[in-house]
Amino acid sequence: MLEAIRATFRAAPHRPLLPDDQVQALYPHYRLRVLEATFLGYATYYLVRNNLAVVAKDLGDALGHDKETLGDLLGVTSISYGLGKFLLGAISDRSDARKFMATGL
Repeated sequence: MLEAIRATFRAAPHRPLLPDDQVQALYPHYRLRVLEATFLGYATYYLVRNNLAVVAKDLGDALGHDKETLGDLLGVTSISYGLGKFLLGAISDRSDARKFMATGL
């Protein structure tokens, strides 16, 4: 199963370079598309990355948790977020960014 996951996210094979005239014609269009995709993808990740702190008080009231328990919960989620960012960042450097980002979203 691990090999199937590796195969899915393996970096795309290198393609031969395009001629300079074709690059000059395509670059402005693709530059804008890549900028838009990167901006929207990062904005989406940013919006959903740490929502627990916003609703912690209401969550504590609804579930009957005290401030200490909510603090522990927020601490654990922050640490897991940091560790996940570190580990998945190292993995994503060796992966096909298009597939990796689409799966994350």
